Order: sequence, then structure tokens, then C-alpha cells
Amino acid sequence: MAFRAARILLLMRVFMVALVGGVGGLSAAADPLHYFYFDEQRPIELNPELVAIHLNGTTVAEFMQDPAEGVAVETVRAHAIGSWAIVTRSPQDTIDDLLARLRIDPRVSFSTPVFRDHFGEPLIVTPHILVRFHDDIPHERALDLIEACGAGDIVDHDWGGLRNAFRIRSTEIDGLETLRCANELAELPETLFAEPDFIFSGRGGLFPNDPAFTAGDLWGLHNTGQGAGVANVDLDAPEAWDIQTGDPSVIVVVIDTGVQHDHPDLNLIPGADFTSDFSSHPGGPVNSFDNHGTPVAGCISAVFNNNLGVAGIAPNCRVASARPFISSNPNGNWTTQVSWTVTALEWAYSVAGSRITNNSNGYGFTSSSIANKYASTLQDGMIHFASAGNDAVTTPGYPANLPSVHAISSIDSDGDLSSFSNSGDIAFAAPGAAILTTDRTGPDGWTTTDYTYAWGTSFASPYAAGVAALLRSQDPFSSPEEVAASIGETAKQLGSQNDFGAGLPSAYDALLHLTNCLNVPDLNGDGEVKEVDVAILLAAWGPAEPDQPEDLNDDGFVNGADLAMLLARWGNCLGI
Repeated sequence: MAFRAARILLLMRVFMVALVGGVGGLSAAADPLHYFYFDEQRPIELNPELVAIHLNGTTVAEFMQDPAEGVAVETVRAHAIGSWAIVTRSPQDTIDDLLARLRIDPRVSFSTPVFRDHFGEPLIVTPHILVRFHDDIPHERALDLIEACGAGDIVDHDWGGLRNAFRIRSTEIDGLETLRCANELAELPETLFAEPDFIFSGRGGLFPNDPAFTAGDLWGLHNTGQGAGVANVDLDAPEAWDIQTGDPSVIVVVIDTGVQHDHPDLNLIPGADFTSDFSSHPGGPVNSFDNHGTPVAGCISAVFNNNLGVAGIAPNCRVASARPFISSNPNGNWTTQVSWTVTALEWAYSVAGSRITNNSNGYGFTSSSIANKYASTLQDGMIHFASAGNDAVTTPGYPANLPSVHAISSIDSDGDLSSFSNSGDIAFAAPGAAILTTDRTGPDGWTTTDYTYAWGTSFASPYAAGVAALLRSQDPFSSPEEVAASIGETAKQLGSQNDFGAGLPSAYDALLHLTNCLNVPDLNGDGEVKEVDVAILLAAWGPAEPDQPEDLNDDGFVNGADLAMLLARWGNCLGI
């Protein structure tokens, strides 16, 4: 009896949705087929063959054995994210017909047409809406706007660590209606952004590794011209290690498919998982395809001086793994939801205490929530790095192309741009070809040797992040801007800015630059050290008061020694 009542109730809801044009009119639903990236309306392409369903009270496996009435077993497949399934339309059906049949089944709590993301993979509206109002909108006003729109029930306030942000559980059973509601919120003048918590795909920027490659040198750290390389096309790691090998309190969060927690050659702290499936070791790999994060981590914090394997650029710093992706095949592809990256960034800042992140992945979707969280954490003092991508195009992928993220291209050992590397709006270039790094141990991973050679901007980006970790170890109070300036102003020039950005980081020179420039006395407080500061120092010539700014060496006098210090530091910071 209860089953029959539930079925009647769902039929009534489907009928009411059809009356307002939600189910029966995909052909007439041109208006909802977009979403908002902040204030910009962006079209999304309908996949006319697929629908997605969320199940409640039953497993996907059970539903696949006994699907909804009129739905063929062979048309149903499990999605990587638990409780979701994809159903393929039969030739005799329209999408509307298929959705109507699925919504009658009481096991289906939500159903939606499927769109295509940037990689052509399923882009799925979920029942959750992510919305943030401008900071000057009172909390009560925000609640009134949500209620007036009929968006649904508020699940989280100040969601993702973002002030005036809400995660809302829609009361709709229809993805188009949820999308419409999110768009209505996005168009309000009080709203900073609103979007469904889309499910989308991505890829790890993996280039196939070559097991037959036998050279054992870590040319990216120290290049003597081995193989086809050019001497000094490297990160100057040994020189930098004379100054700084990394502080264990400096944490780099690797946003990826998980890092093996007990690898004997990695310097790690416990991580966290933000997906719908979990490892017994949070932040660790879950399935056999979760192989991308461990090699990425090795570029940053593989231990050195332990008579084992390889070394990272910042070997005494530590990596924390944030896993917001579920790998779906051995090619490095994965599935995720918008909210998982946002909560990973919030965890990185608030729980792990990190001020550096690396994301060696390309997203198949551009999200206001993710962009806003990257920007807000930058304002809070985090510096972000991401791989430019391996499509050999002149535009970095997302999120590397965000203004709050440093996009890293890949170079070969001869200093040329790697043939696979994206270019364009690049911050820096780093070694990304034939990189020997850590692999999952034993039979897991890409090889059975615990180490692997890897190609891709995925491995250039963590090298750049590791250089930033050395600088943050040297001065933990340095700002993202100071870290980036020290790397950029001392980088090795390789050619076009379009390909290499500011150039190849020199960890050694960047450390010297940061150390000197942070101590340069800006005597007039205008943010620069120039002739006027020299004039101020000369005007104060003679005996000095205690702690007088012009007395740079605190010897009680402003004299030639102080002038020499000012000029030397000034010259170093200007690169002269």
C-alpha cells in the first residue's frame, strides 16, 4: 500500500512539473540550457542520449538488476559517484518519455537530462545549489531571497568557509528545475554566484610513462647535460639545499586522486577525502586507477639523504593529500563534484594549515564556486599552482587559467617547451619530461618498482610549488606576492613569455632574492626602494637613536656602512 501511495504521489509531482514545462518540453527548454559563471551566462550542451538518476533506499547494483518499468537492463550503468546511475535512451523513447518513467519509480529520488562538459563527458545537475551573496547583504536578507526563490532547504551556512555562502538541497525532483532555480538566484543583484553542485569529469594531465627509459638522473633538480640535456636547465636544487631544504611545518596540499600514505620515500602528513568513497587512510588511493597523486607528491617532498630512491625539490617540507576526485580509468580521467574541490581548499587552509596548494589536473567544467574559493584563499595568504595541461594548445586548462592560480608549463631537459605542453598565459615553466619520481609501491601504480618515469605538466607544477615551499620555509610570513616575485625575478629566461612565462625557477636565486629583498629598508614607506630612500639615509647621517630605521646595522651611527648595505640590497632586488 505504501509503495502504491508513493507511486501516486510521484505521478502527481511529475504531472505538476510537466504543467510548468519541466518534463515534457526539452525541445522547448532552450532557456534553461545554460548556467552562470558569476555574472556570465554560459551555454551547456545537452546530450540527447543520456539521463542521470540519483537513487534512494536501494543500491545502483540492485537497480541495475531490476530497473524501472519500461527501462531495459542493458541501458543502465553505474556512475563513479555512489547512488548515481546513467541511463541510455532507447531508440523508441524521447528523453522526456524516459524521464517520466524513471520519476514514477519510488527508488529514484532525482533525475535529470545529461549535458556534456568540456571533455565531452557527462555533466550532471545534482539536487544541491551553491550560492554566495555579496558581503554587504545581511544574513536575514539572504535567507529571504532563498525562501522567495523556493530554492529548497539550507544544508550549510557559510559553506566552504565562504562568508554569506549557502549549500541548498533543492526540493525539486527534476534537474532542469534545479538548474532554473540556480539561474534565478544567479541573476539577482545581491548574488555573487549561484550554480548547481554539478558532477563533471577531469583528467590528471598524465602523459604515458616509458618503462624502457633507463637513465637514472633527476635532471630537473640538477642537469649536467646528461643525455640530450643542456647543463643548468634545472631548478638549482643542490645549490638551494645549501640554504634551505624545507621546514616540516610548511605543508603543501596536493589536490589529486590520493597519495600513498605509507610510501617509504615520501614526507607526508595525514590527508583527507572529499568524495563519496573513502580509503581506510584518508587522502590515500582507493581504487586501482588512483595512481596520479603519488608521483606528483614525490616531485615536492620525496625524502633525500636516506639512501633510497629519489628526492623532491623541498624534501623536508611535507605533503598533505586532498582527494576530491574518483578515478574512472587508467588514463588518468576522474569524476567529481564542484563542492568537493571547494571543501578540499577549505580543509587545506583551515585544518591542514597549508599555505601552498598544487593541482595537477584539468577540469571539464568552469565553476564560480571553485574560482571564488581559489581567490578568497589567495587573499588569505595561500599561493596556488596548477598544471597548464597537455593538449599542446595556446591556452592553459582550468583551474590553471584562473587569475588566482599560477599556471605551469613543461620543459624538456634541453630547455625547450615540451611538445605536449599547453602555453599562453603561463606563470612559470618547470621540468616535466622524463621525471623520475615516486610510484605506488608493490603491484599498484604505473610500475612494479616503487618509482616511475613520468611526462606531463602534472609534474612541472609540483616542482614549482616545491620551490615556493622552500621560500615559505625560509620566511613563513612572506606573502604570495613576495614568493611569486622572488621566483619570477630570478627565473632563468628560456624564450617566449607565451611559452615559459617568467621562466624556469631557480630555487637558489629565489631564496637569495627573498632573503635580501624582505630586509630592504623602505625608508619612506612607498613600497619601493629607490633614490628617495638613499636621500633619507643621507639626511640622517651621523649619530643615530636606538632602533632608528636609517641605522641598518644598529651600530649607533648612520654612515657609509649603512649606505653600502642599502645599495647592495637594492641592487640585488633589482637584479643588477
